[in-house]
Amino acid sequence: MVEIQPIRVEIERKDVDRILASVPDLPGVMAYGAAEDAAPRKVK
Repeated sequence: MVEIQPIRVEIERKDVDRILASVPDLPGVMAYGAAEDAAPRKVK
């Protein structure tokens, strides 16, 4: 059996139409999106 832990995702607005989502516990894991819901979805 595998236990899945929640992942903490940090959201940062870079520009008006660019959002950065990153995972602090996993260095280098990040994704950009045009909307606040797109970036976290991509990083997951």
